[in-house]
Amino acid sequence: MNQAVLLFNTALNFLDAVPDDDSRELHVLAGDYLFSKFYMMLAEHEEYRVLHDMMDMSKALSSKKSELAMAGDRPHLEEVKWLLYGPILYLISNEYIDRRLNDVIDDQLEQLDITSLPYINPK
Repeated sequence: MNQAVLLFNTALNFLDAVPDDDSRELHVLAGDYLFSKFYMMLAEHEEYRVLHDMMDMSKALSSKKSELAMAGDRPHLEEVKWLLYGPILYLISNEYIDRRLNDVIDDQLEQLDITSLPYINPK
Protein backbone atom coordinates (compact mmCIF):
# COMPACT_ATOMS: atom_id res chain seq x y z
CA MET A 1 0.00 0.00 0.00
CA ASN A 2 2.85 2.37 0.78
CA GLN A 3 4.35 1.75 -2.64
CA ALA A 4 1.03 2.49 -4.33
CA VAL A 5 0.59 5.79 -2.49
CA LEU A 6 4.19 6.77 -3.26
CA LEU A 7 3.43 6.15 -6.96
CA PHE A 8 0.35 8.32 -6.61
CA ASN A 9 2.36 11.13 -5.02
CA THR A 10 4.98 10.83 -7.77
CA ALA A 11 2.33 10.96 -10.47
CA LEU A 12 0.72 14.08 -9.00
CA ASN A 13 4.04 15.92 -8.85
CA PHE A 14 5.17 14.59 -12.22
CA LEU A 15 2.08 15.94 -13.93
CA ASP A 16 2.59 19.37 -12.34
CA ALA A 17 5.69 19.81 -14.49
CA VAL A 18 5.13 21.48 -17.84
CA PRO A 19 6.74 19.37 -20.58
CA ASP A 20 8.20 20.57 -23.85
CA ASP A 21 5.74 20.52 -26.74
CA ASP A 22 7.48 17.56 -28.38
CA SER A 23 7.22 15.39 -25.25
CA ARG A 24 3.76 16.36 -24.01
CA GLU A 25 2.04 13.17 -25.13
CA LEU A 26 4.70 10.94 -23.59
CA HIS A 27 4.54 13.02 -20.40
CA VAL A 28 0.79 12.46 -20.05
CA LEU A 29 1.12 8.76 -20.84
CA ALA A 30 3.81 8.35 -18.19
CA GLY A 31 1.60 10.05 -15.60
CA ASP A 32 -1.34 7.85 -16.62
CA TYR A 33 0.87 4.77 -16.24
CA LEU A 34 1.81 5.75 -12.68
CA PHE A 35 -1.85 6.35 -11.80
CA SER A 36 -2.91 3.02 -13.31
CA LYS A 37 -0.25 1.15 -11.30
CA PHE A 38 -1.54 2.93 -8.17
CA TYR A 39 -5.13 1.83 -8.87
CA MET A 40 -4.10 -1.75 -9.66
CA MET A 41 -2.00 -2.11 -6.52
CA LEU A 42 -4.71 -0.82 -4.20
CA ALA A 43 -7.42 -2.89 -5.90
CA GLU A 44 -5.25 -6.00 -5.68
CA HIS A 45 -5.02 -5.54 -1.89
CA GLU A 46 -8.61 -4.28 -1.56
CA GLU A 47 -7.48 -1.01 0.01
CA TYR A 48 -10.62 0.84 -1.06
CA ARG A 49 -10.67 3.22 1.91
CA VAL A 50 -7.19 4.43 1.01
CA LEU A 51 -8.23 4.70 -2.64
CA HIS A 52 -11.22 6.84 -1.66
CA ASP A 53 -9.05 9.01 0.59
CA MET A 54 -6.51 9.55 -2.23
CA MET A 55 -9.26 10.54 -4.66
CA ASP A 56 -10.58 13.10 -2.18
CA MET A 57 -7.05 14.37 -1.61
CA SER A 58 -6.40 14.58 -5.35
CA LYS A 59 -9.48 16.78 -5.82
CA ALA A 60 -8.47 19.03 -2.93
CA LEU A 61 -4.88 19.32 -4.16
CA SER A 62 -5.97 20.15 -7.71
CA SER A 63 -8.41 22.78 -6.48
CA LYS A 64 -5.81 24.41 -4.25
CA LYS A 65 -3.16 24.42 -6.99
CA SER A 66 -5.62 26.03 -9.42
CA GLU A 67 -6.61 28.59 -6.80
CA LEU A 68 -2.96 29.48 -6.17
CA ALA A 69 -2.20 29.76 -9.89
CA MET A 70 -5.13 32.12 -10.42
CA ALA A 71 -4.67 34.24 -7.30
CA GLY A 72 -0.91 34.59 -7.38
CA ASP A 73 -0.76 34.23 -3.60
CA ARG A 74 2.30 32.74 -1.97
CA PRO A 75 1.31 29.88 0.34
CA HIS A 76 2.79 29.16 3.76
CA LEU A 77 5.45 26.47 3.90
CA GLU A 78 3.08 23.99 5.60
CA GLU A 79 0.68 24.40 2.70
CA VAL A 80 3.47 23.79 0.17
CA LYS A 81 4.39 20.69 2.15
CA TRP A 82 0.82 19.41 1.80
CA LEU A 83 0.70 20.31 -1.92
CA LEU A 84 3.87 18.36 -2.66
CA TYR A 85 3.63 15.53 -0.16
CA GLY A 86 -0.05 15.19 0.79
CA PRO A 87 -0.28 11.47 0.03
CA ILE A 88 2.95 10.75 1.92
CA LEU A 89 1.75 12.85 4.86
CA TYR A 90 -1.40 10.72 4.79
CA LEU A 91 0.76 7.60 5.17
CA ILE A 92 2.59 9.19 8.10
CA SER A 93 -0.53 10.40 9.89
CA ASN A 94 -2.22 7.01 9.48
CA GLU A 95 0.91 5.26 10.77
CA TYR A 96 1.62 3.29 7.62
CA ILE A 97 5.19 4.63 7.57
CA ASP A 98 7.61 6.03 10.13
CA ARG A 99 7.08 9.61 11.32
CA ARG A 100 10.79 10.31 10.80
CA LEU A 101 10.03 10.70 7.10
CA ASN A 102 8.51 14.03 8.10
CA ASP A 103 12.03 15.27 8.96
CA VAL A 104 13.30 14.25 5.51
CA ILE A 105 10.42 16.14 3.88
CA ASP A 106 11.11 19.23 6.00
CA ASP A 107 14.80 19.13 5.02
CA GLN A 108 13.88 18.91 1.37
CA LEU A 109 11.44 21.82 1.67
CA GLU A 110 14.18 24.01 3.13
CA GLN A 111 16.10 23.58 -0.13
CA LEU A 112 13.12 24.23 -2.40
CA ASP A 113 12.54 27.44 -4.32
CA ILE A 114 8.74 27.43 -4.25
CA THR A 115 8.58 29.83 -7.19
CA SER A 116 9.82 26.93 -9.33
CA LEU A 117 6.43 25.25 -8.85
CA PRO A 118 4.19 25.94 -11.85
CA TYR A 119 1.17 26.93 -9.75
CA ILE A 120 3.04 29.52 -7.66
CA ASN A 121 3.65 32.90 -9.24
CA PRO A 122 6.58 34.85 -7.87
CA LYS A 123 5.68 38.33 -6.62
